[in-house]
Amino acid sequence: MIRVGFLVQYDAQGWTGGINYLSNLFHAVRAQPESRLEPVLFTGVGLNPDLERRFPGFRIVRSRWLDGGGPRGVLRRASMRLLGRSIGITDLLRRERVTVLSHSGDPGRGLGIPAIGWIADFQHLHVTELFSAKERADRDSVIRRLIEHCELVVVSSQHAAGDLASFAPTQTSKARVLRFVATPQDPARLPDLVLLRQQYGFAEPYFHLPNQFWAHKNHRIVIDALATIARSGHAPLVLATGSTTDYRNPGHYERLMQHAREAGIGDRFRSLGLVPFEHLGGLMRHCVAVINPSLFEGWSTTVEESKSIGKTVILSDIAVHREQAPERARYFSPTDANGLANHMLEAVAAFDESAERRHELEARERWPERLAAFGAEYCRIVAEVVNQPAGV
Repeated sequence: MIRVGFLVQYDAQGWTGGINYLSNLFHAVRAQPESRLEPVLFTGVGLNPDLERRFPGFRIVRSRWLDGGGPRGVLRRASMRLLGRSIGITDLLRRERVTVLSHSGDPGRGLGIPAIGWIADFQHLHVTELFSAKERADRDSVIRRLIEHCELVVVSSQHAAGDLASFAPTQTSKARVLRFVATPQDPARLPDLVLLRQQYGFAEPYFHLPNQFWAHKNHRIVIDALATIARSGHAPLVLATGSTTDYRNPGHYERLMQHAREAGIGDRFRSLGLVPFEHLGGLMRHCVAVINPSLFEGWSTTVEESKSIGKTVILSDIAVHREQAPERARYFSPTDANGLANHMLEAVAAFDESAERRHELEARERWPERLAAFGAEYCRIVAEVVNQPAGV
């Protein structure tokens, strides 16, 4: 058995995409016939109380070395800065008989086992205006150390692999493309449309925009599209879910909602904030279409979740969305509110509930094969790194 360790050193409430990614990866590994991989999730004692529910049946180890505060967490971070290695982590992994560390940031020096790095994206190279010069330099430094200290580095798209080649041209041999596949939730465990309407106070067909309220997610273009529609008729309803905090842009959410009110469509663009995971799945399942207007993505989780249940998606025309290639996709320029508005009106006119269920059934029938390919590729990457000595 090959035990693969994953360190979750962040608060999942701040980055739900990271936890969703790991959940999908763990399910893909478990679905492999005769898999020799056993994922082990490590997090802090005071972090992520919901992990046990999100990862049923998987081993979860809690340690104060991974807490943000407290003496051990402070010592771990200080040792990484001063010594280039995390005090306490090596012993923690050894006690749990971990063979490989994966998807866990910069492992530092002297870990004693091989590490597979994960770079979610190179966002700071593409939307530079959203980062200060210091933030860009800090990200550069973190990524360079990760690439240097890991035996292999996973990225989620060919687009990101190209970014890595430009960023670190002498390290391109370490890159491996691993396109993740989302695991659809069991429909029997999802709230039905009646419950969702009661819970969130709506009664009409709606679009779902399940992105965090971060500046690069480009919610503003959806507000502008709704305002465009409202000038000549009744605008459809958009329900947006996700964290309303953008640490890089304090006040961004409030400015967006003010813009919606000033555009006269404050009742058409509704923010539900963070919702329970099952409610997120229910809202996606029953919507007219999922919208992702993002200016940049590493590999969109919401697009993959939509593909796994056969939803129509209305997507910004960016390279990664084209690479993800969902069957039921409509594309618009991320600066073209009129183009988005037209796609929304066409989706409303074409929406048929019985057809949606057929598309969902077909997508769910295709999903096991897609998941198996995802899991098999990850197992191949782990086998590759296990068969070469650490530091090579």
